[in-house]
Amino acid sequence: MRQYELISKNEKRNIFFNCIPFCIEKLKLTESDHAHIHEFSQLTIVTGGRGKIIVNNYEKNLTEGCVYVINSFTPHHLHEVEGLEIIHLLFHADDLMKYAETLKQNEGFQSLFVLQATLNESMDLTNVLHLLYDELYYISNICDHLLEEVSCSENGYEVMVHSYFMILITYLSRIYEKNDSQNGQKQKFQKVISYLEDHYTEPLIVEDLAALACLSERQFRRLFTEKYGLSPKKYCLNLRMKESCYLLKSTNLSISEISVKTGFEDANYFSRQFKKHTGLTPKEYRKQNKYIESYQRQRQ
Repeated sequence: MRQYELISKNEKRNIFFNCIPFCIEKLKLTESDHAHIHEFSQLTIVTGGRGKIIVNNYEKNLTEGCVYVINSFTPHHLHEVEGLEIIHLLFHADDLMKYAETLKQNEGFQSLFVLQATLNESMDLTNVLHLLYDELYYISNICDHLLEEVSCSENGYEVMVHSYFMILITYLSRIYEKNDSQNGQKQKFQKVISYLEDHYTEPLIVEDLAALACLSERQFRRLFTEKYGLSPKKYCLNLRMKESCYLLKSTNLSISEISVKTGFEDANYFSRQFKKHTGLTPKEYRKQNKYIESYQRQRQ
């Protein structure tokens, strides 16, 4: 098993601020680094130059304006670096949630700083956020002001650092939410629909579906219902009913067997849901379709 250097928060204590649970550093890199992991999450903004990053064997070109999140304990390294200028925001998602409590209901913040920073799956390098020039210039200025406050540590600097930091993460959250809704929804929901079509007989956990789409559960429920006109639960139920109808028409399986095959542990509950969905009991539906089939054969 390959060994990676672990960089801990203690090793970053010179830049992790005492008054807030994160650190920001601005770096200019001229050479590649070695593969490593760290115990905190890392949001990186590329402000100049170019290079490549490899995360869990996925490679992505980095250019000015790229933003990406690397989860804690995820192997990664930079290479083919050419004057790469970056801003690192290093944080623990749990600590950040407590510190920025007023942003808990902000969907962009939840997606960017909480879900992206805590997912255990490999990083999806196709979903890197890209900032426009004006957005990048604004963020870079905020970081400069924040770092200046920390370095001078004048009276009241904690208040200034907190203010600049809240502006920074709120602004990034807004951009992420805007880009996510415009560009990423179709691809994300295609993943969810494909998953449901393959796993609709299994217990439905909306939290897992939301994580698959890299959305908060609240945001996922709202966007899913807007897009498909049904809640995730009802969409899954429709898939089960569709398969039930097929099995009732094309097989001689018992009602109990069909209920189990389509994800219902209780045959009586299955029958109630089926009648609610079709207006017929499973037995009536099968009988009606066999009659229609017999009638069609006689007509031929």
